[in-house]
Amino acid sequence: MASVASALTRRDGQVQAARVRMVIACVVSLVASTAASEPELPLSTEVLPSGEATPDTRVVVGDGYLFQIPKDFKRVDLPGGTPAYTGTVKGFGGPAPLTFWAQREPFRGNLEKLTTRETEAATKAGATDVKPSPVMAFVGTEVKQRYATRLTIKTAARMELRTVVVHGGVAYIHHCETPNVPNAWANVGSDCITRGTTFHIAPAPLAARKPADGPAPPRTKGIVFMGSKVEGKARHRADVRPWVEKSVAPYLKPCLKGQRDMTKWLVTFDVAKDGKGGRAKVVGGEPEAPADAATASCIAKVINAARLDAVASDTVQVSAVLMVNSNAD
Repeated sequence: MASVASALTRRDGQVQAARVRMVIACVVSLVASTAASEPELPLSTEVLPSGEATPDTRVVVGDGYLFQIPKDFKRVDLPGGTPAYTGTVKGFGGPAPLTFWAQREPFRGNLEKLTTRETEAATKAGATDVKPSPVMAFVGTEVKQRYATRLTIKTAARMELRTVVVHGGVAYIHHCETPNVPNAWANVGSDCITRGTTFHIAPAPLAARKPADGPAPPRTKGIVFMGSKVEGKARHRADVRPWVEKSVAPYLKPCLKGQRDMTKWLVTFDVAKDGKGGRAKVVGGEPEAPADAATASCIAKVINAARLDAVASDTVQVSAVLMVNSNAD
């Protein structure tokens, strides 16, 4: 009898394992078929202004909102059919899974009431120490300060960053979720924050970005762009620095023709809330001193004509370093 019982136990275990494998296979198949049936999302850099698009991402568009996800993330459907996007990010300490989704619903209250409702719902679902904090939100063409609330939610199973906004009688909610493993938030919290800041309410319809008007940037031999620095928190450095390198520095280089070989030049300027450049200053040479009137005038014209797409909440200051090197191509 003992041997029969043992055999039955083994058989039951084998059946259960087979069932688990079958469920996993079905889930994998469902994810694959969902991804295959969905058209590929557009790349952010192809349809969003350069000041809004983040590198290596795609755009998810919902009813009255959009947000950006890593370009290799795949769609899955949550219970109830809500689309979500899941994949793996590098993290600070190692790879980790993240899942993003968003929702909207009619809402008669204000942001404070929505924050209270979501805090209570998270607590009822098992969250401890829910931490709300006011943050800015991108609404239409404006960046509105303290227009959203960010909730950091921790349960036994998961960590979530939930961003909530009330606009035009509608509640908008963005979710970023990862399993609650040791050091989960330290590992990928910044990824959730970065993606949460791309939650854009009432955006303009997506449109393919047009190439810049006017001639291509000039090629100037003997002048090297060394790098740039951004001071201020109103714009992402990842947006400003490529713009300086590709759209500003090539036009600054001709202004420095004729300067002494092997000298460095520092160009500082403001990028206003609307993206317009201005207030240019340039110093350099040996010994370092303000540029002559002709060079300063040339650089001022370049900066005054420069424009970074997308609005910001405040002015930032940009510094660009260029070097005169007659041996450089």
